[in-house]
Amino acid sequence: MTSEMIKVFPHRGGRFRIEPDASSGSYFWAANWLQRITNNDPETNEDALVHAISVKEWPESNWQIDSDYPRYLLSKIEKPRAFSRKTHLGDSIMTDIVVSSGIRAGSLLTETFNPNPTCTIRGLIPLPAYSTNVYTSAVSPPGGTVTHNWTVVGNATIVGSTTGSSVTVVAGAHGSFTLTDRITRDGCPGQGSKTVPVLYVRVRFTDLARLRFQETDRIRALKRELEKCGAVVNEIGDTLELDFTIDWTLHGAEIETYNDHRMAMCFAILGLKVPGIRIKNPACVKKTFPNFFQKWATPPPHGLGATILDGKTGRKLEVEDLFAN
Repeated sequence: MTSEMIKVFPHRGGRFRIEPDASSGSYFWAANWLQRITNNDPETNEDALVHAISVKEWPESNWQIDSDYPRYLLSKIEKPRAFSRKTHLGDSIMTDIVVSSGIRAGSLLTETFNPNPTCTIRGLIPLPAYSTNVYTSAVSPPGGTVTHNWTVVGNATIVGSTTGSSVTVVAGAHGSFTLTDRITRDGCPGQGSKTVPVLYVRVRFTDLARLRFQETDRIRALKRELEKCGAVVNEIGDTLELDFTIDWTLHGAEIETYNDHRMAMCFAILGLKVPGIRIKNPACVKKTFPNFFQKWATPPPHGLGATILDGKTGRKLEVEDLFAN
């Protein structure tokens, strides 16, 4: 960024616009994406992002590599899964390493399809490639004679019976599949369908050498703290790899921040979806973003409306309690 600013700086006088730091805004774009991808709405699009969480005065000069971060998130599921700090994500790469692990915080899909009779499908979304998952279908009103006929189209196969209230689905390679249950209740037909994204089996983040020489060795710190939360992380030189070929689920943990503001803010994103994330020394955010947790807790439209608890007492912290000083 500095070299790009030098090129356009008016050395003989004139106007020069100072733009916001993209990496500080990346936490909020990532929080938005993680909420949507784990809240039964994988079909993210630009309108959906704008109407959920957006960042005011987002930089548009292209001085910062990570000014493209929102557009990158829009196509996160479709693109090849190797990204460089130097050429793709800049300082937002720490944000993306943590939020990518958050895919394994996938929520239980519960979606109701309303033609009478009503069909409610329940199961995990999104899914890791090659994983085995069970989906169930409940028909209402209850009672009567009910039949089921499950089908799947896309990157998955059904194993076992297709005529029960539950079905076992084995996801294939990266992509998606559409699961449908055609039902009858006392001869009256109904139907429910849902498209489920299937995620990559490995995600690599490359060219991370500079992260070793910041407030802490951020490569080692990210690996250590993500593993506390249950993630499988491989360190390969100056590359970190999230390995989804192994079955793992994220869970709460006490996160050491190493007095590093970015560690605190990145893992705060996981706290929106993973119960029990406890961040030690959260006041370290004062280095660059002293009101970060206030933004987290401030009600919309000026904040996320998150509930933040005192890690020792469990007391809900008010917005005025959360300024880092």
